[in-house]
Amino acid sequence: MPMRVAIPDWDGHVSPVLDNANRCLLIEIEDGSVIGRETVVLAEGSPSSRALQLVKLRVDVLICCTITHALEAAIASHGVRVIRHICGSVKEVIDAFTVGGMIPQGFIMPGCLRRHREWEPPPE
Repeated sequence: MPMRVAIPDWDGHVSPVLDNANRCLLIEIEDGSVIGRETVVLAEGSPSSRALQLVKLRVDVLICCTITHALEAAIASHGVRVIRHICGSVKEVIDAFTVGGMIPQGFIMPGCLRRHREWEPPPE
């Protein structure tokens, strides 16, 4: 079954603040390959309404740079894995993530390396 990954896109880069992003790239990954992609317009509204939009899109993983605690909690409460503090080119982030479900430390926002470890793969 394909994994669905959402990345807020700002002119080809991971959007600096998810809460203010107006679109995201939705990628389907299967067996380490991108099998589908589409750009989705994100609705404005409360954290819970934005989280529900991602749930309706069947997002499994959200990769973003910064996100408010309220929005992150709303998204995570629906079982979506949130990988935050990621910056750089959307294409390069997707390429790195498809290799093994993790993101190399080079994509971690400066100053966040010691505080968070979301870039590592989830425990098996």
